[in-house]
Amino acid sequence: MLFLWAVLAGAVASDGPLWSAALVHQPGAGMPPAVADRVHAELRATLDRVGTLRVQGAGDTLMGRDQAREAGWRCDGAPACLAQLGRALAVDLLVEATISGTAVTPRLLVRVIDVAQATERGRVERELPSDLERWPPVLRAVVEELPVWGAGIRFHFARPVAEVTVDERSFVRPGMELVVAGLPAGGHKVRVVMEDLSEADTTVQLPSDGVASVWVTTTAKDVDLVVVPPAPRVSTEPPPPPAPPSRAPQLVGTALSVGGLVGLALATLGVAVGGIASLVGMVLLASLPREPTRGRVMAREGQD
Repeated sequence: MLFLWAVLAGAVASDGPLWSAALVHQPGAGMPPAVADRVHAELRATLDRVGTLRVQGAGDTLMGRDQAREAGWRCDGAPACLAQLGRALAVDLLVEATISGTAVTPRLLVRVIDVAQATERGRVERELPSDLERWPPVLRAVVEELPVWGAGIRFHFARPVAEVTVDERSFVRPGMELVVAGLPAGGHKVRVVMEDLSEADTTVQLPSDGVASVWVTTTAKDVDLVVVPPAPRVSTEPPPPPAPPSRAPQLVGTALSVGGLVGLALATLGVAVGGIASLVGMVLLASLPREPTRGRVMAREGQD
């Protein structure tokens, strides 16, 4: 069975990925499976609605995962073994969702595994509110933060549109919001056609990993496209160490040092002069005739 599964995985992979991503999920300790399945379903719907990932169908992913387990595949959550499952499912990215916390406030951890590199691209973690109606914006924020999009354009529509074209790609009746991801850096031609066939076009400049917003509004006669460029990226690199302070010439200190040296020289000279004077005085005293002290005279008298 393991041999057949390996052959099947190799044959599918040799034909190239049929989907760009697969979504798998698992409940954490103490999480009711029904709640985990609900979070998974909402997350999958958000992935399908927001973004341009070609997500493998839930049934195909489940069947492939079950076959892998029957063939002996086991995984402890490491990127290498998750990448094995991704290769068996013939996808570029494996998106793993772990639902933990409580049934009232589930906590969602989403990891993105690069199947070819067998590495984790990144992860996003959020706590879902207890009110299910507040899940959509939280899940949309999770999806938008996933490290899979690169540069992109997010459209916001005041009313339904007929068609949106970005360069050569067309999106018919996209709904009230559309995210076009995976775009290279540079300028991209955008054209929006409303249901009454009024239209507008513009060019959106993108950096290598930013997402610009295009707000589409309409008046009685015109269609307005307001482009909001991507926010500047905040660097996560630590700041460089501060440069050592420059030391300007300290004139006062130098003057004091010179003064100190002069004083020291004068003091030394004074000591030397005083020493010479003392020496001369001692020589003069030694040359003078001396009388015996009275103590000696008394001693001599005593000896006589």
